[in-house]
Amino acid sequence: MLYGKPKYVSKSIKRPGRVIKKLNSGKLSIGYYVITYSNNTELLDIYPGYVFKQQFFRDLDMMVVGLAGSKSDAFELVAKMAEDSLAATGECDLKKYLLL
Repeated sequence: MLYGKPKYVSKSIKRPGRVIKKLNSGKLSIGYYVITYSNNTELLDIYPGYVFKQQFFRDLDMMVVGLAGSKSDAFELVAKMAEDSLAATGECDLKKYLLL
């Protein structure tokens, strides 16, 4: 299940809460990318929306930190997160920065 309010949302997404709700139900699949914390590393994961049609992914608990309308938007959001982290904390520890 996806949870949390994304801190970074691409401009093409008007209602991020509604998008997350539809992804959790498995109804919405194309045209969205979800940025989450990685479970095993200090990195972030980018998932295309269609993977949430599978029950396996809907059963996983994932904290959403970003929501993008395309793959290139997702990469731009992660780059912006890194830039903001570096400017705010002086280091590029995204998990630490996003949990502030």
